[in-house]
This record gives sequence, structure tokens and C-alpha cells, in this order.
Amino acid sequence: MTEVKTDISTIAGYLHAYFGGTIEQGMGIVEDKLRFIRFEKQIKLFFRANEILEKRGLRVPTEFIPQKFMLPLLEAATLETDNTLQEKWACLLANAADASSAVTMKRSYISILENLTAFECTLLDSLAKHEFEGKSMPVNFSRFPEELIDSSTESDANKLSREVEASLNNLMRLGLLYTDNPLTPIPFWVLPSALGREFYSACSSAT
Repeated sequence: MTEVKTDISTIAGYLHAYFGGTIEQGMGIVEDKLRFIRFEKQIKLFFRANEILEKRGLRVPTEFIPQKFMLPLLEAATLETDNTLQEKWACLLANAADASSAVTMKRSYISILENLTAFECTLLDSLAKHEFEGKSMPVNFSRFPEELIDSSTESDANKLSREVEASLNNLMRLGLLYTDNPLTPIPFWVLPSALGREFYSACSSAT
């Protein structure tokens, strides 16, 4: 099967072939559209971040965000299409702009969020909320999303689904959680790491 090329010059060539005009004009049309899409997403991102700040009683941001954090955040956030992940980016932006936030912002949070799926974020959220409720026992995800099983009911735990196991492995790779048994490759019982707790708070609307 012939490989389909999707770079700007190829798309511009198609526009030239189908609609006339020069390839340069076609490239301009594509680039303008891409800029508009990212500009539109930036507006939505800032609007949602403002909503989060307003719920905290803040009418404007109270902390300027350094360029080394702001620029890569905007670049990554405006490429995201999933609603769950877009909300995470907005929370990260709002917390970075809130001087009263207890979260210490780190550049690594951006690269971590770029490497997560919406499902993986849901797993981490569930695990963090479970611990914040005072349940600090290792957790099993074999019945997720219906419920989490802590190690006090170990006999009720079953085999993990392939999606859950793969997602937990990625969360472990990123340092967001760890298993209580490092000798097994299967994350059967897991706990959030210190980084996992901090990252969850950084990407949460409630801080």
C-alpha cells in the first residue's frame, strides 16, 4: 500500500491540483487554518482556566508564568483534542497562575501530561482520590471502573484487563505510581508515588 503523505507541502499540492492557484498559496491556506485552530484552542484553554480561577474568588491570575513553562504548555495543550485531557491542561494552567496554589509547578508535569491518555488520567485520579479519602492501602484495578479493591480484601481481586495493565505500566514508567511487589512485571497492587500525588494536584481544579 502506498504511504499517504500528510505534510503541509503535500496538502498544498493537492489544493493546487484541485482548486488552482500556486503551491505557495496552498501552503498559506493550510498554515493559516492550522494557526486558526491552535488560536481557537488557546482561547478555550484560557477561558476554562479563568473559570477555574473565578471559582476560587480570583478575577485575574495572581502569578506570572515563566516563559519556559508557559510556551511548552501552550504548544502541548493546543495539540490536544480529548476533552478530559484538555481539562487537565486548563487546570495545570490555572494552578500555575494562582499564587495561593499549594502546588509547586514543574516543567516535567508538561511532558508527563503529554505522555498520558485520558484513560490513564482516570486511573490516576481514581487512585489519588482513593488515597485522599484516607485509604492508603495498595489498590487493585481488576474491577475498574465499578470499584477499586484495596489489599484488605485481597481474595476478591481478579486478573487485570489488558488495557488497565498497559495503562498502569505507563503510569509506573512515568513515576506516578509504584507496585508493592517490584519483583513482578504485573502492577497487580499499586500505590501513587510522591510525584503522582503532586502531579494529580497540579492537574486538578481543587487545590
